[in-house]
Amino acid sequence: MAEVVNDIDYNPNYFETFREAIAMGHLEPARNNLYEFRMGLPLCMIPAQEGEVGAGVPNLAWLKADSGGKNLIKNMNLFANNITIPSRNVTTSEIHVHGMNRSYASGQSPTDLEVSFIVTKDNQHRAFFEQWMHNCASDSDNTVGFYDQYVCEVDIVKWESGSNSWLTKVVQEGATERMMKFRMNQATAIYRCFGVFPKNIGTLSLNNDARSIMELSVSFQMERYRFDTVNVDGLKSTTPKREYTASEIPNPGSFQRYGV
Repeated sequence: MAEVVNDIDYNPNYFETFREAIAMGHLEPARNNLYEFRMGLPLCMIPAQEGEVGAGVPNLAWLKADSGGKNLIKNMNLFANNITIPSRNVTTSEIHVHGMNRSYASGQSPTDLEVSFIVTKDNQHRAFFEQWMHNCASDSDNTVGFYDQYVCEVDIVKWESGSNSWLTKVVQEGATERMMKFRMNQATAIYRCFGVFPKNIGTLSLNNDARSIMELSVSFQMERYRFDTVNVDGLKSTTPKREYTASEIPNPGSFQRYGV
């Protein structure tokens, strides 16, 4: 007799069990092509105002004409073509009293965050990371920056399609207004990386072969990262329909489960 697991009849050798499971929505396999890359500017890259330290010194900050980096941050997400989310490792030490050595957990260490950006014709991404790395450690005067000045936080948001959440928007068409509804993608997981700064800018290859898109690989060093699932209940096929306006869309992620 089949047992009931997650509201479905469970039979380990019955394909219908698998089909019913993925039809529930929240157990449907995730896709790897719906994501968002959020990065804030580190303090060393924020244009200084008149009278502040760094004002008038162009190599200390990003372009003032970019309104505090708004276009840059948007383009970071648009052209982040490939993201390798860091792995989490438990470091170990050994103790030997008698017989076999015993290993025990001594800490944690994440791997680097790897992001590949499509290179635009204005080379905006390359210029930004070159400038950021010079603020971390200058190779002209052999100085280094203050740690708190050159690190920032990075969020990687995993999205899924097919949620039961809708965005309500009023669209003006001439003298008439129409109420439009759009099905929203659903944020289901967030990786927040702390203490992030670029450690390596990858090589670029130029050749006379057939044309292809150039990509810039950047490796980021980090202190740690936190992972949390969000809005998972909104993926279930039985979830009540939710409607939001642009000002009501909830801001997901608290990251309190493991501390920050």
